[in-house]
Amino acid sequence: MQELWFPILRNFTGLIMEKNEAIRNNAIDAFSSTLQAHHQHFGDGLWREIFGLVLLPVFEDIRVQVELAMRKTNREQAQHHISTLQLFLGRLNEFFVTNLAELGPELLCCFMDAMCLFASKINNEDLAKVVMFQLRQLILEVGDKLNEPDLWIDIIEQISLLYQQTIPQILEDEMKKFQNNDAAVILEEDRQAP
Repeated sequence: MQELWFPILRNFTGLIMEKNEAIRNNAIDAFSSTLQAHHQHFGDGLWREIFGLVLLPVFEDIRVQVELAMRKTNREQAQHHISTLQLFLGRLNEFFVTNLAELGPELLCCFMDAMCLFASKINNEDLAKVVMFQLRQLILEVGDKLNEPDLWIDIIEQISLLYQQTIPQILEDEMKKFQNNDAAVILEEDRQAP
């Protein structure tokens, strides 16, 4: 029976990427309902497939669609995909919070790892804000239920890796802004010099 769940869940992903909001919302609802109703039948191998072959590809598809829309300066289309991610991650968070005792904290950490891995590839500020907000909300919701130090070490390591992968770009961008401002100030001073 387990071999049937993967194609069922995978087939929802095309509908989750649908431009029609009603179809998209129904697909996210159906995906969440399927997880809620049948997760007790999922083994470790299926969860690995769900994370690696369902969730991460959906996240990546959303990232690519946002980047393409932004290149075409189609802010409305980009916002649609950003709201898809917000809704999808929110529903996944609800699922993991609601079922934490049954699923176990290790599976929750795998989900957080997937979120951090995805976040490390994002170049869009609005998309990054959604992921970081949802990750923060998830940690706030389940933090007091995670009482094993090894779990916290894993979470902290993932966030630290995410920080290491993303902060250099942020610092580089700030440095460029600073250098451009300095260059503008020097030019202005040169113009005003007698």
